[in-house]
Amino acid sequence: MTPGAKIEDARDNAFCKIGRNLANFQLMESMLKVVVTNARFSSSGSNAKENFRRHEKSIGSTSFGELVERLPRVLDGQPDEPPEDHQLPWISISMSSDALPAEILRDLRREMRRIVQDRNQLVHHMLAHLDRSSLDAWNSLSVELDAQYQRTLQVFERVKLLATTVQSMRRALTENAEAIANAMLKELPPNDA
Repeated sequence: MTPGAKIEDARDNAFCKIGRNLANFQLMESMLKVVVTNARFSSSGSNAKENFRRHEKSIGSTSFGELVERLPRVLDGQPDEPPEDHQLPWISISMSSDALPAEILRDLRREMRRIVQDRNQLVHHMLAHLDRSSLDAWNSLSVELDAQYQRTLQVFERVKLLATTVQSMRRALTENAEAIANAMLKELPPNDA
């Protein structure tokens, strides 16, 4: 194999790994959007559908880094307090788990911050400073991309589990919304008006 062909082969291999890593970063960001959108939401009952759509749209344009920063707060299980001028009924949904104590969430956020750094490094810096005519440069890039991939896999499965759990919770709430509302209405004191 000629030196040029070796460089081309190393380049093609690195480009495949770039695509793999970018796809994983994008999937992780998408899963975080599912979690942040659905694990915590509050609204007046009369505007809940419209407010949820706005909330969903807002999260849809949130950066990967901001999603990572929001994650522990979204999963802390503390319901949002209604503002003083809220309309009744007030709806507040929050998700928590004994499997996700504050320390675990902080550790996850720290690991995910590293993933965001890796993503930003790949998107903004790795290729900009690469000597594209060097076989060693392409091989070094390939090794770094494999290391990035391994770091991402360690966190990817946990985020996937969170997203799957939140989707299941949302589906259960949607399927049982009427029964939940009726049960809540039974708890209200009678209207003496």
